[in-house]
Amino acid sequence: MDLIVTGRAIMALPIRSGVSQRGTEWKSREYIIQTEERYPRKVLFNVFGEDKINEFAIHSGDLVEAHLEIECREYNGKYFNNVTAWKVEHVDANAAQQQQAQPAPPPSNQSPNQSNQGTSVSSSQPASDDIF
Repeated sequence: MDLIVTGRAIMALPIRSGVSQRGTEWKSREYIIQTEERYPRKVLFNVFGEDKINEFAIHSGDLVEAHLEIECREYNGKYFNNVTAWKVEHVDANAAQQQQAQPAPPPSNQSPNQSNQGTSVSSSQPASDDIF
């Protein structure tokens, strides 16, 4: 699953490092960003690898767009989510403010039924009773 979150970096946790079973060294660092929505949310994500930590160069106060991969893993009968950034881009704060200030385009006057005349639409989604 890929998720894109834009927010301001509020904390960089200490770098963790170790040695894998194969004998190669690894480094990992977690960051917390806070979205700039009406109701801000904090998101913690991991960056794995010294090369990525240096490439992303995230500092407190930076406005970033993080491309996140969310994955679940099981450990001793318990399940945990891993949220890992595979790409981080620094966002120009002035451009972001201008984009937010632009009004949304007006809705089309055409009803959904008018645009789909002559086509049939079927859903492959199961009925809600069939999910569990």
